[in-house]
Amino acid sequence: MIRRSNAKKHSRFAWPVAVLGVFLCCLLPAFLRSQPNQTNVPQKPQTDSRMRTSDDAGSWSPSRLGEPQLRDPIWVYNNWSAYDEQSDNIPLTEELAMKELGEIARLRKFGVHFDYYMMDAFWFAPDGGYRTWRRPTWPNGPDKWIAACRENGILPGMWFGTNALVHINAAPQWKDSMGTSGWTMSFFEGGFLSDFMDVLQYWYDHGIRMFKFDFVYFDAATAETQKTMKPEEIRVKNETALREAVAKFRVKNPDVMLVGFNGFGGDVESTAGPFPFKNPVDLRWLTVFDSLYSGDPRPSDVPEVNFWRSMDIYSDHMVRRYEQSGMPLERIDSTSFMIGNTGTIYYRKTNAWMGMLLLEVARGGWVNTIHGNLEFLDDAKARWFARVQKLYAPLQAEGRTKTFGGIPGDVEPYGLVMAGCPGNLRCEIRHLPNVRRGAA
Repeated sequence: MIRRSNAKKHSRFAWPVAVLGVFLCCLLPAFLRSQPNQTNVPQKPQTDSRMRTSDDAGSWSPSRLGEPQLRDPIWVYNNWSAYDEQSDNIPLTEELAMKELGEIARLRKFGVHFDYYMMDAFWFAPDGGYRTWRRPTWPNGPDKWIAACRENGILPGMWFGTNALVHINAAPQWKDSMGTSGWTMSFFEGGFLSDFMDVLQYWYDHGIRMFKFDFVYFDAATAETQKTMKPEEIRVKNETALREAVAKFRVKNPDVMLVGFNGFGGDVESTAGPFPFKNPVDLRWLTVFDSLYSGDPRPSDVPEVNFWRSMDIYSDHMVRRYEQSGMPLERIDSTSFMIGNTGTIYYRKTNAWMGMLLLEVARGGWVNTIHGNLEFLDDAKARWFARVQKLYAPLQAEGRTKTFGGIPGDVEPYGLVMAGCPGNLRCEIRHLPNVRRGAA
């Protein structure tokens, strides 16, 4: 995980917004403990039967954005934070990946279900052009893992650094696309984009059904192009080239799942940053991606006695800002649930995990991503997790999530409400304020 923070911190009124409301802390946990456990039979995720054409990226309509690409909400397991090769020294290995797949099977016995298993960053060999896996930690490649996912009813997914050279070297066919930065490639010049799309098709043909696009840079251009084109022209040409290529990929592979992460809009470094975003969210990306993420969990600029509650505020704040940018809540992946004993998640383990899980599902995103060490969820935790999934399944699929109150992190109380499912079941989650007058 690469993080850069240039935002200036602003003083605020401090209040413990992370104290969850009476329903969240008292009534809901009691309800969850009282419910009988029922094992969910995992089902293969189904995509919407509507066919998209390669012209969709150019003929998009804002009125379509309320229509999720997915037919139903999904649950994704991502193994990042079970390992960490950026802020820690725990590597991604075949042994670790298979262990977590075994944990998915164990959790299923208690009713927990996952639809996808995302293999996150650094599975690839540095000189393999995303076509080969690291030999030292994956001596036999990914075939065993892919087959085991399928045997367990899980669809495998893979991470890609898109056009940035993050722990990977430029393949020969990419070099005529190399930008002046020396570590990003242009999408509209040279052979990079064509080869990158061939890579995605190669892995789709090998059984991969979910692709994570991370670290995209639309300012990349060769030295010659930078002499003749303005920066805004370069950005538009890069965005258009990638969006059209991905749209064609979706048409050819209609059951594929595509998610966008860093670089597709929004300023996620800090909750203290200005709004509207300096890097606006281009809603046309929703014509090709199932979801866009709103930032990895990190402390907000609101100090809390409980450190983990400050991280809840960060995710609440960013989801609200993406919603204010025009994104439907269903299409925002807060990626806020991370457990693990690595630097990327501040060695959290399972601290405050119940509130973290409840807020993850309550925010209304249809892509529910769970990161980290699943073995940290013992049998009792697994039962509670399963009841949360059961409770929120109809709410997410058939109801609507709406936000209310102030901006998370400011002095006003705020929350989320789910309503509209059969029986007019209404679930409300609030953060109760205890306002202290004065500067933070």
